[in-house]
Amino acid sequence: MSNDRIATIGFIGLGNMGTPMAARLIKAGYRVLAFDLSKEARARVVSAGGIDAPDLAAAARSADAVILMLPDSRVVSSVLADPGLMETLAAGTIVVDMSSSEPLRTRELAAELELRGVHMVDAPVSGGVSGAIA
Repeated sequence: MSNDRIATIGFIGLGNMGTPMAARLIKAGYRVLAFDLSKEARARVVSAGGIDAPDLAAAARSADAVILMLPDSRVVSSVLADPGLMETLAAGTIVVDMSSSEPLRTRELAAELELRGVHMVDAPVSGGVSGAIA
């Protein structure tokens, strides 16, 4: 990974907010590995130029950064606890949590990831769906 440019982004959570955000990253020239439980959501991002990640490990496999756009801390915790994802996240990877998460739980998760050499950034989105689209 270059210090001035992240080339590959794993994007997890392709709902009403995640899909337009992933599409913007693709338009900006990033390689986006798109994961969602919904095959239809993944297909929408693939049609915008993203790469289908059929599971969490595939979304993180060659990613310099992984963006989480999930409903809440419970789901974020569940995703980050997935063995496939945890075994795949390389030291130096940046996890950006853009979900509506509880700050204390986010700090706990960040500390857990740091033990593996993975850095976490808390970056919640404001403005709802219209903010995500903009």
